[in-house]
Amino acid sequence: TILFNFFPLISSLIIDSGCFELVRLIIKTKNIKTGILGLVVFSVAFFSFYSFSFLQQSFLFYTLFIVAVFDAFSQITGQFLGKRKLFPLISPDKTLEGLAGGFIMAGITAMAIRELLDLGIQESMAWTIGITAFAFAGDLFASFIKRRFGVKDFSKLIPGHGGFLDRFDSLIFSSLFIQLMINCFYR
Repeated sequence: TILFNFFPLISSLIIDSGCFELVRLIIKTKNIKTGILGLVVFSVAFFSFYSFSFLQQSFLFYTLFIVAVFDAFSQITGQFLGKRKLFPLISPDKTLEGLAGGFIMAGITAMAIRELLDLGIQESMAWTIGITAFAFAGDLFASFIKRRFGVKDFSKLIPGHGGFLDRFDSLIFSSLFIQLMINCFYR
């Protein structure tokens, strides 16, 4: 619970670091169009992510856990079984098999922890589809922006992880889905 109490502060650190990485790349590459596109899209996601950080712990934990499982098993499955490239020009390592493996494991995890949000089976699967779709879109968008900037990593702020945006892109974008669901069904 201590982590969740400080989550607004942690989200602010992630957002500030992500903005720093984008602005640094704009200055370094002088690629204004890509920078503006990245800043606009990520700003919408950042706003949602910051609002997300104030949600009940059950929403935070559910989302964090589903995204972490999805990311981890997408990578593991893709590395061991991946053959069919999804978007080779944007993100050459993403495969259909990796996406499927991540989704299956996220679905199994969602079934195991669905009681956190008092979700039925169909609701849990709908949330999982939404969370993983938005997480995948965030990861893909971050890869697209990096390609447009002509860089492998946003920064070296988190060594070996490609920077803050690379590490948290899936979570930042999945917060958009959670905010949509809460605003549509929990008000």
